Amino acid sequence: MSVPRRLLRLPVAFAVWRLPPDAAWPAAAHTARWAFVARTPDEVSLILPAGGPAPSGARQAPGLWHGWRVAGVLDFAWVGLLAELSAVLAQAGIPLLAVSTFDTDYIFVRAEQRAAAEAAWRAAGWEVAAPDAAA
Repeated sequence: MSVPRRLLRLPVAFAVWRLPPDAAWPAAAHTARWAFVARTPDEVSLILPAGGPAPSGARQAPGLWHGWRVAGVLDFAWVGLLAELSAVLAQAGIPLLAVSTFDTDYIFVRAEQRAAAEAAWRAAGWEVAAPDAAA
């Protein structure tokens, strides 16, 4: 089984939010087609499609973000995939926000760095596909 070397850009731009740790889950986290939510004792972090209403009491990270997912379903035994993707961005001086799910990994960068991130990944041998509107 080979490790995928293909990234799929997500079809929407995102906003990144922080809520207090005891905040109720915003409705958008339940209804948005794309929603990344993490609760810890210190905070609730949200990554939601841009353009929706601000969650009550939330602080937004500046700007918009674009995201990519590693194509396919990843095997938990694979080592270093996310490290490789993030190292490519680190070498290009591009900060990232990473999220892992049961099936795959997602990487987000600020909108103004989208083209540079894709160019860096391509130079490192990754295929980067434009978004599929049906995704």
